[in-house]
Amino acid sequence: MELGVLDMLQPPKNLKELTIHCYAGLKFSSWIRDPLFSNMVRVSLYNCTNCHLLPPVGQLPCLKELYISGMSAVEVVGPEFYGEGSLPFRVLEILKLSDMKHWEKWLPFDQDMESGVFPGLKFLSIQMCPKPGGKLPKKLNSLTTLEIVRCEELVVAIANHEQVRELKIDGCKAPVHSTTEVDLKLLETLCLSNILELRLQAGGFTKGLGKIKELTILSCQELTSSLKNEDRCFPHLISLVRLVVGDNSALVEDLGKELEGLLKVPILACKLEYLEINKCERLSKLPKGLHQLSSLQELHIWQCSRLVSFPDVGLPPSLRVLKITECDSLVYVSKYQIPRNLKKIHISWCGSLKSLVEEEELVGSSSSSFSLSLEHLEISVCPSLTSLSLRGQLYTALKHLEIFTSDQLELIAPDGFFRDNAL
Repeated sequence: MELGVLDMLQPPKNLKELTIHCYAGLKFSSWIRDPLFSNMVRVSLYNCTNCHLLPPVGQLPCLKELYISGMSAVEVVGPEFYGEGSLPFRVLEILKLSDMKHWEKWLPFDQDMESGVFPGLKFLSIQMCPKPGGKLPKKLNSLTTLEIVRCEELVVAIANHEQVRELKIDGCKAPVHSTTEVDLKLLETLCLSNILELRLQAGGFTKGLGKIKELTILSCQELTSSLKNEDRCFPHLISLVRLVVGDNSALVEDLGKELEGLLKVPILACKLEYLEINKCERLSKLPKGLHQLSSLQELHIWQCSRLVSFPDVGLPPSLRVLKITECDSLVYVSKYQIPRNLKKIHISWCGSLKSLVEEEELVGSSSSSFSLSLEHLEISVCPSLTSLSLRGQLYTALKHLEIFTSDQLELIAPDGFFRDNAL
């Protein structure tokens, strides 16, 4: 009955966008494949759970966006998808496939010779499709963004996508870097997370990341062991601006040792402005090499339960924002001084925190004191906090002070520390 209804709902030929949601028929109407729909630009198929085959939308001449989700009965994507005729998907730019629980095979286009299917595809996203084996289509020469999320059996050959600007691989079995020298000359954003296996030949991986600006590595233990075969990472990441490392204490320690080894050789080209470290449970102390990051503006640390203290050499002087959350073992932020140019501090849920600097009697006279640029100080749910004293540093620029659930706090600051401020 639903097929009959869909047949009678054939739209006018000038339709540009079509969405079919929760259709329960066993197959789609024949009018969907009709190339007479020459103006169709966008097609969305959602939760059509009884259809075993995708409609042959590949022959729609103006189709630029295709979204397919919840087609749980589909097992094979192949000829029926491409349609009969000339090269399919000639102008398609966006393709998103998601939540296809029984999809197992993606067959190539039989008549594909040299030009490749999807000649104009710019954005490809495949998510929550646990069974598709094999590899992605080759010759995606126009592809700029590739997202593969929770597709455990899909193998992604990194070397096949030299034109990609943004690459995200999450929860996949085996990304492959098969050549020693691949220049990912346009890649600016790379996110690797929950990688079960990583096949890298020795050397050459980080050397191809010279243009990368944003790098995220989450729960990739295999990546850590593979990078041991690489030469130093930081000298190659000359454009890196944002770095996030999560659930990988070993990688933070290795990068720290690398930075410490470069203490006598300044990283003049380092542009890193944002660093986030999260869920690194074995990390007890941040590396001294952190001070080498001379352009660092923001430092975010959360859920590092064994982190006790920051480096004795202090935080980078360029730091502007410091955010620390759920670090239960942290006792103090800095051994001696808070960076003078720091603008904002946010600390929450740190059960052992006693003070911002190591608790000692204030040293020196008021003449040796100097002003901080700190404007925003927020501390919440730190029950062991007793003092906000900063050992000779004055809160002269403070505008916002918020303290929440810090039961042991006795001293905010000695007389004179809030002198001439605009709180």
